[in-house]
Amino acid sequence: MKQDIIKFDENIFQIDVFMENKPGRMSCYYIDSTNPILIEVGPSKSFPTLYQASNL
Repeated sequence: MKQDIIKFDENIFQIDVFMENKPGRMSCYYIDSTNPILIEVGPSKSFPTLYQASNL
């Protein structure tokens, strides 16, 4: 599965979820902090890509 993670700042990451298997169509955002935040705006089909990128 493809992964494309861009680090914007020390603790802010953009994760491309390859909507419809196409890059650059939709991204989620992860903020690494004491209380981590995941901003997920896509359909449930993006979850496998997001899950893999999170290394959970």
